[in-house]
Amino acid sequence: MKTNAADNFSSKSDEYSFHRPLYPNNLFEFLSEITRNKNLAWDCATGNGQAAIGTCKYFKKVIASDASKSQIEIDSTETTLSMTYFLQRKRTYKTIQ
Repeated sequence: MKTNAADNFSSKSDEYSFHRPLYPNNLFEFLSEITRNKNLAWDCATGNGQAAIGTCKYFKKVIASDASKSQIEIDSTETTLSMTYFLQRKRTYKTIQ
């Protein structure tokens, strides 16, 4: 069975950002403490970018990616000097059973 990476949030990007939970700062601090190298972090499926923004306080560079173009367009307004957004290409994945 093949599965496409779905873009389920582009049509409601503005609404999506208002319903996401907020992550506590000590989560990002903890991730920093258990990570030896603080040069780069990647927030895969960044959504509204809140985790990427929180991570910027602890890593030199953060890459935030998402399959939703409209999520990236909204999120990139929050870009800090240490953050880069990019759109993930849709791929077809084969389910292994």
